[in-house]
Amino acid sequence: MAEVILFGVPYGFQNSECDADSADFLGTFYIPRKQEFTMNTTRRKNKVYYSFLVNEKPGALFNDINGRPGSFFGISLVFDNKYVTDTNRLNKLFATAYNKYVKNHIIQEYPNGNRRWLTRDLDAAIKYVGTGMQHLIDTVPELQLSDIVKPLPQIQPQNLQMRR
Repeated sequence: MAEVILFGVPYGFQNSECDADSADFLGTFYIPRKQEFTMNTTRRKNKVYYSFLVNEKPGALFNDINGRPGSFFGISLVFDNKYVTDTNRLNKLFATAYNKYVKNHIIQEYPNGNRRWLTRDLDAAIKYVGTGMQHLIDTVPELQLSDIVKPLPQIQPQNLQMRR
């Protein structure tokens, strides 16, 4: 249905296996953010990227696997020629998948709010997280996506008039 891509800074910026255009786009998220959890929706040509980002909690650190601060975690669902009509449901899917398959499995969360990567191999992690997300979609009715994924409308040409 959609491609799942993990990305972030486990040890320098990395992403799980994907095409070069997706890798370049996901690299744009490597900037400091003020919110701990965010979801971003971006259309690029005929692909729609839904990206869930986990950043530092205010007053806490997010470290890479070697202890370097300034890290983050992201997961994207990439739809080709399709889009999601209910992003709230998609956000619930991301949050549930993060809490069940990422938190304290791929990213260690400490009682003081700090986070630290536990792996540097995102290609191995994507198998675990992707399988887990599919299991959630298949078994939890309120997280199913089939009824909210629609064909992507064509981009309409813009008729811009210049003023003098």
